[in-house]
Amino acid sequence: MSAIQFQTSYFNHKNYYTVILEPAYPPGWQMPLHRHLQCELALIKSGCCTLHLGKQEHRLQVGNVFFIPSGIAHGFLSQKPAGVEFVVLQFPNFDGDFLRHLVNAPPIGIFQTTDLGISVFLEHCYKLQKELASNLPFSETQCRILVEGLTIFLLRNTPSSSHKNLSPQQKNLIKEILSFLQSQSHNLNHVKEVSKKFGISPQYLRKLFKIYTGVNPKHYLNTLKIQRSKCLLLHPELSITDVAMELGFGSSQQFAKIFRKNIGICPSAWRKINLLDADHERQPG
Repeated sequence: MSAIQFQTSYFNHKNYYTVILEPAYPPGWQMPLHRHLQCELALIKSGCCTLHLGKQEHRLQVGNVFFIPSGIAHGFLSQKPAGVEFVVLQFPNFDGDFLRHLVNAPPIGIFQTTDLGISVFLEHCYKLQKELASNLPFSETQCRILVEGLTIFLLRNTPSSSHKNLSPQQKNLIKEILSFLQSQSHNLNHVKEVSKKFGISPQYLRKLFKIYTGVNPKHYLNTLKIQRSKCLLLHPELSITDVAMELGFGSSQQFAKIFRKNIGICPSAWRKINLLDADHERQPG
């Protein structure tokens, strides 16, 4: 398997973590049946493929994350028109409770994520890569925390059985609303704008949204804004007010309040922690 690979080993050679950034494979590329000693979580970053599990097959597309327990034989066939691109995490076995929740399509697990979910998955991969490359004390513990945190995110953001209470039309409506929020979050300041856009009442929007996502639309919108704000805050030429206005907040005070509620510190403090200015970089190590 051609890949950029980082791994570190501990007391037992079987207990290791790996991050694999797969190249984009063309249509028709095939990975024969194989199995791993570790568990595997993989994101379809682009394209689509068919996952083979003996006689069982699953068609996977962009945003799908699949979980394969250790020892399960599996293979892939990339599909037209674009082939497929993977991001893969391999890690030691989870305990029984995690496994029970992750295997939602026995013998594996399949999850659907939004653009926000893809961003969270990739962020955990980069953090895990950094941890593996650093070889710092307690690295194994930190790696486990990162993988477990990603797993909890997937489980919390998986459609629940309450989806059965929604009609196909209602599900399609919420999917359209989610797509709209992800592309226009910076232009929105209130969920009433969303309900008006789709010709439904705010109460009906909140009801459907909570059933489908498990959170209310205001919380979801603010989360998207705060995720985006982290990128903008890394640009020193932008003031806190500039960032707030760019993301559609009514004021810098409103932005700071929501940022602190989500992240635990104010935007200026987060920027100070994460942004190294030129003078700081010139200081001797």
